[in-house]
Amino acid sequence: MAGRKKILVTASTFPRWKDDTEPPFVYELCKRLVKHDIDVDVLAPHAEGARSKEIMDGINIYRYPYFLSKYERLSYNGGILANLKRNKLNYMLVPLFLIAQTFATWKILSHKKYDLIHAHWLIPQGLISVIITKYLQKERPKILCTSHGGDLFAFQSPLFNKIKKWILNNSDGVTVVSEHMRKICL
Repeated sequence: MAGRKKILVTASTFPRWKDDTEPPFVYELCKRLVKHDIDVDVLAPHAEGARSKEIMDGINIYRYPYFLSKYERLSYNGGILANLKRNKLNYMLVPLFLIAQTFATWKILSHKKYDLIHAHWLIPQGLISVIITKYLQKERPKILCTSHGGDLFAFQSPLFNKIKKWILNNSDGVTVVSEHMRKICL
């Protein structure tokens, strides 16, 4: 339908199926956007038992694999940081996850035109979105990056702080979930 806004939402967690116990805040936001006649595609990591592609409440969901389905344990059940703390072997999944997400983001942006990318979390979704859009050969979508906290407060090294600052400076908009976070991002 011509004239409708199109948004690509990238997140490292998203409900894997209807009535999933994963925190539904990204899903709830997407449902509200769809109710306002906005086309919403979600790009999220795959998990065992989840479909690779589906439509849920008018939201087009694309889930990219990053390892054997049985071992895709990085994103869900508490999120990436919690899963890294829980089992150090999960660190081996990080490069595979980043490569898979980068490829999936590049692929979807190469085939579809979006007005906006809403990247949930600075790292890795914001970083990947900013890097890829710098190299797109077609019209670049705007980037809205939302930090939910763990991504802003974790990775406290000079290198990661520079990366986070670069992401913030190269996003068209930034949202955070608290006043304290807003002050940090300024």
